[in-house]
Amino acid sequence: MEDYKATHDRTFFQRTFGKVERGSLRGAVLALVSTAIGAGCLALPVAFRFLGVILGTIMLLFASFCAYMGLMGVSLAGHKYRIYNYPDLVKHVLGSFWGYFLELTIITYVYGTLIGYQIMIGIFVPNICSSVGIKVDSQEERMIAMVGANVLVMAPLALFRQLSSLRVVSLLSALTLVYITVIVVAEFPYFVNQNDFSEVDLFKVDSNLFSGFAFCLYSFACHTNVSQVQGELRANNLRRVSKVAMRAVGLIVVPYIALGSFGYLSTLEETPTLILMRQPPTSISNDWLMVVARVLMTLTLVFAVPINIPPCRASIIKTLFRVEGTPPLSM
Repeated sequence: MEDYKATHDRTFFQRTFGKVERGSLRGAVLALVSTAIGAGCLALPVAFRFLGVILGTIMLLFASFCAYMGLMGVSLAGHKYRIYNYPDLVKHVLGSFWGYFLELTIITYVYGTLIGYQIMIGIFVPNICSSVGIKVDSQEERMIAMVGANVLVMAPLALFRQLSSLRVVSLLSALTLVYITVIVVAEFPYFVNQNDFSEVDLFKVDSNLFSGFAFCLYSFACHTNVSQVQGELRANNLRRVSKVAMRAVGLIVVPYIALGSFGYLSTLEETPTLILMRQPPTSISNDWLMVVARVLMTLTLVFAVPINIPPCRASIIKTLFRVEGTPPLSM
């Protein structure tokens, strides 16, 4: 209670720009934001190509609403039963079958996500090397990048059991999203003269509707960690949890809209699956700003792996090794 009062008595500047402490609102927000930001946001321009600018914006806003309601639904149940482990909470509320089903789902989801992140790191690194004039066999570059990232960064950071222990590196995810969004918006005028905007889709409904919405919804996926974030939060109550969920979703929805719309309008029908891999405008021979964005996103993906490890690790321990109870949260 004293910690909460001390936090509450601080000035706005201290609360906003001061040290990110364990169990703080900002630490919790950054943990959820860093979990959500990843491959999903890079595919948002493709979602806007599928849906059109107006419908894409509507779907993204609707996805943000669904994400917030989902976060609050999990948090409400966690607050009621005082259970701050997502699978344990589902097991308690819905029964053992759905608890184990969720454990297997989390293991499969995180495993697939981590493989995808590894593949993306292997794609970005050779491209970065070629941009700076380093000529090495692409397969060799991929191997060095993926093995080096695993041994030097991912494995050591994955040893942390508290998500708040990664609160400092979590800030990198938010800064990377802001940087990529600014670059995509700032470079948009360079694409204006070479694009034909007469065929821009504003509201497009076809067989790609559900795929486009899935991209939007996936961009907000951070629900597997919300229970643990809630349990680590100081002065744990629904009002503070609501602030965390609202701020986490609100912090990324505006950059998401800008990234999706301007990313699509810059490349139109040639929009790549990952916007960072787009071709530079004809007036720029080597887009160094986008190269920096690839470097930052590579680092973000490297740090996103250990952030996604705790819920997967807990699920493996309880599902495969039949160890009941929540693993200790402190180092």
